[in-house]
Amino acid sequence: MRSFLVVVVLALGIAGCKKHIDPSKVEKEITRYLSDKRVVGFTVSCPKVAVEENATFQCDIAESDGTRQSYTVTQTSAQGDLSVKFDPVPVDTEIEIIKQVKARIPGAEIKCPRRIMWVRGGESFTCTIAKAKQTKLTVTVDAKGNMTPSWQAQ
Repeated sequence: MRSFLVVVVLALGIAGCKKHIDPSKVEKEITRYLSDKRVVGFTVSCPKVAVEENATFQCDIAESDGTRQSYTVTQTSAQGDLSVKFDPVPVDTEIEIIKQVKARIPGAEIKCPRRIMWVRGGESFTCTIAKAKQTKLTVTVDAKGNMTPSWQAQ
């Protein structure tokens, strides 16, 4: 009877010693991605979770103005390999949109709702155009994060 209890206790001890994902490593990867996209003034927070193949968890992004987003992280193996789904895509309107449109419509003044627009694949956002024949700029982001600007006169 005594050896049976030892085996059970050892088995429970081994099962209780699960490996965990280091949240700081995931946070650093998301921070690197957002910094590459020119997002500033944000914090990333990921939970400490046990390693479990195909399990998912959410990491939260909070901008200094209170805007909040989250990214889904999937554990792709029992060894703790991860995949982050970067959706929504942060779009720096000043760099990625306004300069591009000004090159196509000289003299135009473009105003977007925010400098950083968070756009999910298939969604769009609208900016206004002044001092040009065109008055409305719509930017659509596809599922891969590619942007297609289009404008129209009103």
